[in-house]
Amino acid sequence: MKSGKLLFGLFSVFLFVSFVFAAGDVGYIVDIYNKSDKVYLGALDDASLDVDIITDDMIGSTDFSVYSFILVCDGVLKNAKYIPDMPMILVNAKHAH
Repeated sequence: MKSGKLLFGLFSVFLFVSFVFAAGDVGYIVDIYNKSDKVYLGALDDASLDVDIITDDMIGSTDFSVYSFILVCDGVLKNAKYIPDMPMILVNAKHAH
């Protein structure tokens, strides 16, 4: 059942990216760099989007205006208050059933 929900989630992300953003840059926010998910990176790459990985400690100094949208993934973000109000996809597999 988890794999079905994961596939549905990835399909939803791909559709959202394909229809709303034909091209552009994506800010991919993770708590630590080596926790970036290759599945998400692959889906964004398949949509021909350039992705910058932004770690929690970089959030406060990042210029988010250069991104079409941001992808916020698993993990506890100490600097989440600095993430601007803009188009984003929130992903949290920890709560998938």
